[in-house]
Amino acid sequence: MADKEDTQYVSKYREIEMKYYADSISIQKFTEFAEKFKPTKFVEVGSFDHYYDSNGQDFGFEFLRYREGPQPELTIKEKLSDKNNNNRIEVDLPLDPERCTRADVKAFCDRFKFEHNVSIFKYCYIYWYENLTLVYYIVYDSDMKEKNRYIEIEARKDIEHADESVAVDIVKKFEVNLAELGITPHGRLKKSQWEINRKDKSKK
Repeated sequence: MADKEDTQYVSKYREIEMKYYADSISIQKFTEFAEKFKPTKFVEVGSFDHYYDSNGQDFGFEFLRYREGPQPELTIKEKLSDKNNNNRIEVDLPLDPERCTRADVKAFCDRFKFEHNVSIFKYCYIYWYENLTLVYYIVYDSDMKEKNRYIEIEARKDIEHADESVAVDIVKKFEVNLAELGITPHGRLKKSQWEINRKDKSKK
């Protein structure tokens, strides 16, 4: 697809991030690195992500993601470029944990012919800074077998950046610091977790 232009940039609905493999980086090493930059907040959390496939329907996005946990949400992510996933439209719809169940989400997805494709569990170590978040997370399959580890830098969505270029610059400037962990811009991943983990139904 040709690159899309989203003329109505709003930080809350835009995911601007860089992601890297971190299988060779220990949690301790990452923690020591992250603490040096004086985070304003830290959260350690894990949850299941369930991905529902659009099956090629033209909604502008390929999947719906249901994230379980104490603050569940249903998310769409729309790619703006085929080249990578560093800049996407992302809309998170908060759900009521007292009322919403996975069965409810499935019933909703069924009405739009979205089918469950894959589930993964993410255990995350999240550090907040003035204008970005830094995350180390471990991905497990649905049987809780570890798959891969990742580090992500993301421009904070709860802060309204002046425009898209400002948010991108924030991420790129911090990226330079990752050289201490052996990470360079050449290590940026182009694929999303959906693209990495989805099941190819044609191989059934």
